[in-house]
Amino acid sequence: MDVSNFVRFSFKHLMVKPVRFTVATVASWLTKIKSDRLIYNQYSKFLRDCYRNPDRVAWVPFVYPVEILYSMNLLPFTTEVFGSNYARVPSLIPDAFEKAFQVGLSADSCSFHHASVGILSQNKHPKARIVLGGTPTGCEDQYHTLRLLAKMFKTKYYAIDIPRNYSGEKEKFEYFKDELYGLIEFCEKETGFVFEKEELKKINSRYREVYQKYEKIMELKADIPTKLFEGHFTAISSVLVDFVGSLEKVEKYFDKAMKDFNYLNFPSMGDTSKRIAWIGHPIVPLRKLQYFLAERDAFIGYQEFMESTVAPPSKRRDPIEEIAEKYLSAYSNVPIEKRLEVIKERLSKHRYDGIVYMTSWGCHQLNSTASYIVENLKEEYPVVLIDSDSCNIKNVGEEQVKMRLEALLELIEQR
Repeated sequence: MDVSNFVRFSFKHLMVKPVRFTVATVASWLTKIKSDRLIYNQYSKFLRDCYRNPDRVAWVPFVYPVEILYSMNLLPFTTEVFGSNYARVPSLIPDAFEKAFQVGLSADSCSFHHASVGILSQNKHPKARIVLGGTPTGCEDQYHTLRLLAKMFKTKYYAIDIPRNYSGEKEKFEYFKDELYGLIEFCEKETGFVFEKEELKKINSRYREVYQKYEKIMELKADIPTKLFEGHFTAISSVLVDFVGSLEKVEKYFDKAMKDFNYLNFPSMGDTSKRIAWIGHPIVPLRKLQYFLAERDAFIGYQEFMESTVAPPSKRRDPIEEIAEKYLSAYSNVPIEKRLEVIKERLSKHRYDGIVYMTSWGCHQLNSTASYIVENLKEEYPVVLIDSDSCNIKNVGEEQVKMRLEALLELIEQR
């Protein structure tokens, strides 16, 4: 889909539902959240670059070594992230999820993938020069989703294998290095763009600096009852994982986000407020839940999904080795015991009064670990399970979610 087709598509929806379309497209400029305005501008510019430079576009999954692609001057377009952004405004593309079923995506797949396949199959996003996948990275569905999209658009597909349960074995480290070099070889062959090792060194160095700001945001989030809604924090982790154009812009975004914390807080809440940790999938796209909790003197101080913002690379001489170590230590690739260790470490730094574990329909990876994580936390914290949908708002039972949160607050008060 080129720029002219995108303009026609936008004009069509403007005519059909002018009020909803206008609100959806200008909301970020009307908000008081300055970092939202900045990220909206970044995403818009990144989309324009993708439309204008289809020879540089690579469709990729969430949590992928995009550093390598940026060092080659490619544009990594994360299908799940962009797809879910559109799907959360159903008036723009109302039939996205139904389209996914029509083209062959399984009904028990995660709705993030229903959104991306349903939207991309309708030529409503920039087309890809290449399609890249991996197993497992953030989830097992994305390998099949991207392969399906590549087949649908008759585009070359390449997948890397990221070993699971990494615990420092040298053979797995060397194996994954070879996988990354295989990715580089494929991208060079299919696009004509050349891998620049020195450029990757600069990207790795800059990433370490930006990651420190991310850690600061995690600290602020744990301490300050903010009006920034949970979708905002999901965006923070998405931006750092995907870069959206450049790390320099990400750094500016983080600076503005940190200022938003102090500007958009609940001044009536303090140290006695109930801190909640949100484990598993990100919170459902309902901003009003933040105010629902605030009325009960509670706020979400930790959101595990932000851990998908994988750890910074260490200072190795070989930048490919840095990338290998970084992604092998991602929370989605380590043993469940290690994931639990990361959760407990985060919780130990601040006082937390209760925990929500959210399972999202279709996410086999996080759902299958729910009972293990809950069993290991419930002795120390009150815990409730919420079963909902992270992406398809048609499947979100708002009142049911509120009832589960009320149950958690009652458990906290009983302690």
